[in-house]
Amino acid sequence: MKCIILGAGASAGYDDAFSPQDRVPTTNEFFSKGIKLGIFSEDQYPNLYSTLKAYLSIENSQKLTSSNTSINVELFLESLAMEFEKASEEIRSGNLNTKIKKFQTAIGESYYYIFELLRYYSIRNQPKLNNYSRLAAYAFLNDYSIISLNYDTILENSIEKIYCGYNYDSSNLQNYIPIAKIHGSINWLNPGGRGMSFGNSSDELFEIITGMIYTNQIEVDRPKNLNQMDLAKTKVRDLIRSGSDYDIPIIMPPIGKYKNFSYLRFSENIWKFANSLISNVMELVFIGTSIRDADQEFCDLIKNNVKKETKITIVGDVAGNKKRLSEILGFESNIVKEYSRFTEFAKTLPIVN
Repeated sequence: MKCIILGAGASAGYDDAFSPQDRVPTTNEFFSKGIKLGIFSEDQYPNLYSTLKAYLSIENSQKLTSSNTSINVELFLESLAMEFEKASEEIRSGNLNTKIKKFQTAIGESYYYIFELLRYYSIRNQPKLNNYSRLAAYAFLNDYSIISLNYDTILENSIEKIYCGYNYDSSNLQNYIPIAKIHGSINWLNPGGRGMSFGNSSDELFEIITGMIYTNQIEVDRPKNLNQMDLAKTKVRDLIRSGSDYDIPIIMPPIGKYKNFSYLRFSENIWKFANSLISNVMELVFIGTSIRDADQEFCDLIKNNVKKETKITIVGDVAGNKKRLSEILGFESNIVKEYSRFTEFAKTLPIVN
């Protein structure tokens, strides 16, 4: 059995025909591309916007532009979580910290911003032969599973377009590709309204709901799973319909070492699924994946399951991933193939025409 691990570089490089602006953003492009598209603004995400300005040391009189926001989103959001924890500690010590709500709400807003940004790119996927569709077609000839670190649904769309299927759980279906999305997915929604309700205007509701997500995530019913058509019709403001009827995207924002996957039982089940997919595999393929220290759970997933005899293919950052794998595993991994680009690897996959 083969397991393929997809990172942000896979979605960013799944189609070489796209212009730089049309490619899925990497971690340092989340805000610059959002500004260019008109998705990220002070009106839409006031706390996330103002904390980003402060992080970049931009004066209040200046606006964020695409040219001054090329930053690592994980380091930025991790800094917000760090400031929140520091402010919480001050309050527990009896000192009033008025900024704690701002940090918490900014992190909450990031759930919806990531949903909106990657929804834009997910619904633009075109029905043509690209690296994801080749990977999907490969499933007709070879069994494999996928562990994805990505929030977007471009791969799922590519799978559907070649009349194949996928499943997000442990069900074993013929011609269905198992996909464990360990950081969540923009088409998964947690219907939180029935657990807590509010009676405010839409703008006030957005601030209240984003202000409770980071520390008060709740689970009431089974998550909603939007198909591609529903995802295309659902914008951020459609998720917050009233104070007793709203949805929260089931994703774990890139907040570094402050990721907490135990906040939702559904997420715990996804991690168990991922462990089942990677355990005892004979071959492991990393595509566009960065193995970061901040992703401790992901590092543990690799450490606990990869053996010396496991054959490993690396697509993308070969040198960086080689180094991180040896550090995590404590031995030199069995690297059998190396590719610098997704396209180079995809062309080697046998597919049915």
